[in-house]
Amino acid sequence: LVNYVVGDEKADLGNGYYETLLRKVNAASINTVENDSALKQIDLDLARTLPTNKFFDEPTSEKIVVLRRVLCAYRFHNKSVGYCQGLNRLAAIALLFLDESDAFWFLVACVEHLQPTAYYTSTLLCAVADQKVLRDLVSEKLPKLSSHLRKFEVDLSAFTLSWFLTCFVDVFPHTIYLNLFDVFLYEGNKVLFRFALGVLKLAETSVLECKSVGAVHASLSRVAQYVPNFKTLAQIAFNDLNPFPQKGIEMKRQFYLSQLTVSCSFSRL
Repeated sequence: LVNYVVGDEKADLGNGYYETLLRKVNAASINTVENDSALKQIDLDLARTLPTNKFFDEPTSEKIVVLRRVLCAYRFHNKSVGYCQGLNRLAAIALLFLDESDAFWFLVACVEHLQPTAYYTSTLLCAVADQKVLRDLVSEKLPKLSSHLRKFEVDLSAFTLSWFLTCFVDVFPHTIYLNLFDVFLYEGNKVLFRFALGVLKLAETSVLECKSVGAVHASLSRVAQYVPNFKTLAQIAFNDLNPFPQKGIEMKRQFYLSQLTVSCSFSRL
């Protein structure tokens, strides 16, 4: 599936491209690392990546060492992004099932082909815009839940932003998120809205029973317990929540991107 997304780019860049990037990583001087914010952040985040997984639970674990190579290689591959929160988890999950080079290309596929531009940047501009789009979709398709969240002034994006940045890696066990990744690799960003709404639909009854903001937060923090399996989630996401026009999502995204861009411009004044 990764080759399905990035096969042409791999061919254009030629065999051994990843190894070329690794040589650049290895050639980076200590001074370069100390003055490169992306490389410094990578080193800080390594220990926070899947800390309960046996392959990533020690600083000297083999997978941790490989993860650093993949993330640093990507920083040299895409200097406009460099490194951003969420990339460590995406790469780590890939390394559980793919070899090192394919994990790098998986990262390329996610960041440069499947997610919109400006998703993984220092401002997370497009990812933040998508949370506003999701808020609108919740209002349209789950109005009772939307009203309940407004009643307690709950910012849904506090929970869902990480869902979109990591494709639900931090939410579900591998039996669910691997199936979700397969769909994501075929259809891209749009399915994240479907799955997010599906998760919220399954959690809705529990959230509506909450009588305090703390209870709502607790319920939204453990949404995985409301999703019995991928089949149930997919049924809701792709059947029960239709229609789901891509054009509508893109129009909403552009509207909120324009708002956020103006807001960012004023904040710099």
